[in-house]
Amino acid sequence: MGRRSVEAPGRLYRTRLLVARARIVAGLGPMETQPTPACCVCGTPGVLAYANLDDALFGADGRWSLRRCPNPDCGMMWLDPMPTPRDIGQAYARYYTHGDRNGEPDASIARRAFRLGYQLVFTPLVATLTGARRERRRLELLDLGGGKGRLLDVGCGDGRGLARLRQYGWEVHGLDVDPVSVRVARERHGLDVHLGPLETAPYETDSFDAIMSSHVIEHVHEPLAVLRQIRGLLKRGGRFVAVTPNVMSLGHVRYGEHWRGLEPPRHLHVFSPASLGALARAAAFSHVDVRTTPARAQSMARMSRHIADHRARRVLGWTDRLVRELESVRFQHEALRAHGRDPQSGEECVLRATK
Repeated sequence: MGRRSVEAPGRLYRTRLLVARARIVAGLGPMETQPTPACCVCGTPGVLAYANLDDALFGADGRWSLRRCPNPDCGMMWLDPMPTPRDIGQAYARYYTHGDRNGEPDASIARRAFRLGYQLVFTPLVATLTGARRERRRLELLDLGGGKGRLLDVGCGDGRGLARLRQYGWEVHGLDVDPVSVRVARERHGLDVHLGPLETAPYETDSFDAIMSSHVIEHVHEPLAVLRQIRGLLKRGGRFVAVTPNVMSLGHVRYGEHWRGLEPPRHLHVFSPASLGALARAAAFSHVDVRTTPARAQSMARMSRHIADHRARRVLGWTDRLVRELESVRFQHEALRAHGRDPQSGEECVLRATK
């Protein structure tokens, strides 16, 4: 496939992002939405779980409701209504990965990311002290640290994770829809990264030994279709590993509508372990296993408290922020203990499946 055909989807996504930003600047009104009354996994009509939620993280316009599947063998949540595929780009116009014009985030977004827990400098120390370091390291590598062969990262971002896996012997490839992140992955890490969604990627069927996807599936309108596409790219016996927020987590129980994993309107679907496993089986994967992990409970707690404070319009001084940080450290301890009692209570689901 020639360079022109590969790059065209990237230009399309840059255009959509610019259009989304222009609509916001021009004040053209709320995002267009579509009704989603039933669960995309089992088809059960949902019951209202939360209503009138704002985007407390990145300020996308609108108020949002989430439904919960009452099927006890499912239990996932989703937005209803949800932004249409045409307008979903507006939800990302102020997203933290989109403030970067030259490979570095602008100052306001960098400060916001720091406050929300993306770059807190002593998080590794806390992980060591709480016993979460080994689990966090395992999560970062998605249990793929010792593999060989061709690996694809769907939603690779700026490529830091892929670059680390390359050191373990993988032949790495990636794709992402964010042009800034793709440029950084290519220029800073020298990675082969496709710009555009999975359906535009120039990969042959049965061509990868492993495919990974971290915090992507909650963002897509048709998760079953995406998993089927991923399965088609895997070789027979190939592995698929995915990470996504766990709607059954201790953090969700504790923080409710303020839980970081909900993130309306960008998280369209929020999975339970049962619903994620059912989705993988519906996509014809075999040897499906879903576990949960509390490895990043500290940052999830910190960001959830930030959301609650924002919605309550609390203005925090430095002592308040210190107290919040200590509370998040305590929650990391609590989450590890809770996970020992209830393996379904971790903040994130980790799916492993085989073609």
